[in-house]
Amino acid sequence: MGEWKHASGVIYAYCGYYNTFYPQYASDGNWGNVPWWECQANHEHYIVLDMASSFPWSFVRHWYDGRPCGRWTNADVYVSDDPGAFGDPVATALQFTDGWVWNQAVLNPVKSGRYIKFVIKSTGGTGGYYCCSYELQAYTEPIAQSLNLCIPRSVL
Repeated sequence: MGEWKHASGVIYAYCGYYNTFYPQYASDGNWGNVPWWECQANHEHYIVLDMASSFPWSFVRHWYDGRPCGRWTNADVYVSDDPGAFGDPVATALQFTDGWVWNQAVLNPVKSGRYIKFVIKSTGGTGGYYCCSYELQAYTEPIAQSLNLCIPRSVL
């Protein structure tokens, strides 16, 4: 089974945050409850996770609570050791559209890097599109589908 990694606490987001929903909440291990990352600006969003060390990433997943802002209908994923130079995406046009489940994507090709960048080009948000995520996770190898739990962490 793949090993889950979360950000080292340094997370960058274009557009910052809305109210008190800071970017670091997007990868804090608390996927079934508040707080979460949210931005209510009308533009393309991105969030970069600093994973502290370089790993060969092969799998990512996104969790949200069903609100329109978490319905990422066109997202690309990049991996790099340089946060200023990502190169080509390792996954494109991802459809993370299901609420209350893990939306999953295999990265092809597998790529090593310290930084993982999610570029969200459109969401189901109203008034343009705003963006949110309860949790983003990255794995060094794909995980079993049975781990696609639909139970919020708060009840475990």
